[in-house]
Amino acid sequence: QALGKLANRLIGDAEVRKKVVDAAKNDTLPTVLGSSRSSFLFLIDLVGSSQFTGNSEEKAIAYGSFYDGVNELSEKIAHGKVRKTIGDAIIITWDGSDKPLQEQTDVIVKLQKLVIEAEKIAISAGCKGVRGILHYGDYFFGLVGTAAFGQIDVIGRGIDHVCKLEGIMKSLDVFEDSSKVKLAISTEAQIEHEGLEIEAWQNCGFLELKN
Repeated sequence: QALGKLANRLIGDAEVRKKVVDAAKNDTLPTVLGSSRSSFLFLIDLVGSSQFTGNSEEKAIAYGSFYDGVNELSEKIAHGKVRKTIGDAIIITWDGSDKPLQEQTDVIVKLQKLVIEAEKIAISAGCKGVRGILHYGDYFFGLVGTAAFGQIDVIGRGIDHVCKLEGIMKSLDVFEDSSKVKLAISTEAQIEHEGLEIEAWQNCGFLELKN
C-alpha cells in the first residue's frame, strides 16, 4: 500500500504508471519507457529566486510549496496539471485532462488569473513574482535514466521551445513605460487555439519562436 501511494505520487499519470509497474513486475524495465504526447505547455517561472536567502533545505521547501500551490490553482482554474519542474520553473500540461485547453473558453482570463495567484505564492516565498508563457508542442512523458538510476520526466522539442521562449521573455520590454511582460503566448499556441486574443490585456504579448 505504501509503495502504491509512492508510485501514484512519483508517476502522476495512469498510462505511464501502468507501463512502468508492469515492466518492473516482469523484470523487463528499460532505461526509457513512456509515451509521446502533444499538449499546450504553460511555463511559470519564479522571478528573483536567485535572491532567495534561505539554506538549501529552506529553498527546497519554498519551491515545493510553490509547485504544490500552483498545481492546485492550475487544476481549479484551468484544469491543467504540473508535469515538470525545472528548478525555479514549472510546466503545466493538459495531456490526460478531461477539459483540454482547446475546448475551454476565456483562456486568457484563466491564464491571467493563474499568473496573478501564482505571483502571490511567489512573493510569500520571498521572490519578486512570476512570468508565464503558453506554448503548444510535442514531448515524451515517462521514465528516463540509466540501468542504475531513473526519473519520471517530460522532455522533447516542445519543452525545449517553451524554455527558449521563456528565456526571451526575461529581457522583453514591449510597453512605453518599459514594464515587463507577465504573460506571453507563442504563435504556435495561437494557431492551436484561435480564441487566444490578448491585445486588450495589460502586460501581455505574443512571442514567435525563431528556430
